[in-house]
Amino acid sequence: MYQSSHFTSTTPLAISLLADAVKRPLFLPEELDAQRDAAAYEIREINTKPEMVLPEILHQVAYQNNTLGNPLLCPEERLPRIDRELLKEYVRTWFRPDRMVIAGNGIEHYDLVKLVEEHFGDLRTPPKPLETTPPSRSIPTHLLSAAATSPSLLHKTLTTAAASFLNPRHIAEPTFEELASAKARYTGGQIFLHRPEEQFNHIYVAFEGVSIHDDDVYTLAAMQMLLGGGGSFSAGTLGSPVLVHTF
Repeated sequence: MYQSSHFTSTTPLAISLLADAVKRPLFLPEELDAQRDAAAYEIREINTKPEMVLPEILHQVAYQNNTLGNPLLCPEERLPRIDRELLKEYVRTWFRPDRMVIAGNGIEHYDLVKLVEEHFGDLRTPPKPLETTPPSRSIPTHLLSAAATSPSLLHKTLTTAAASFLNPRHIAEPTFEELASAKARYTGGQIFLHRPEEQFNHIYVAFEGVSIHDDDVYTLAAMQMLLGGGGSFSAGTLGSPVLVHTF
């Protein structure tokens, strides 16, 4: 998401700058280096806070190797792979009209539409690739047993430990095009991360909900809040039986 807060008279300039950032990013090497360093620091900080990183791992268990199971946090060992060509491919795949919303506040609708047509009107939606159904994958037995405790996990971060279980190297990674049209595929499972140095135990249990387009999503969101869960509509739409716990 890109946004700007500005005086009314500078709205045309703001739309122009936003369009320039979206359509013509330079991805300068020095900027990429700075962002990789910043991302590495943030990832290490988050990995020290189980309450922040465990929901991430929980999604990886619920939707192993597909869509909602793809981590929001980039594994630190993958940061060097983020280069100019990868980001350009990302922009080509995702920055397109059918995935874009432009909203304005304090500007007449007609004026906003005119500015958007002027600065974004040349964007075109590429043809959609043929949808393919990913092969089903059984849950590894070492994810289903609490006896899966391994001393080798002691010196790994939570996300690294989860990645070693949930993303074996022999599974081919999807392309951006495949991700753009992929459907969420619930797998379920559980994972145990041995962290004896933690002061507290952390246990997460999640249950499968309904689609965001289902009429019952409102009932589910209300029940989620009554049971002490989050207040967002997405808070109760995960999948289960999923169990993540650390000791």
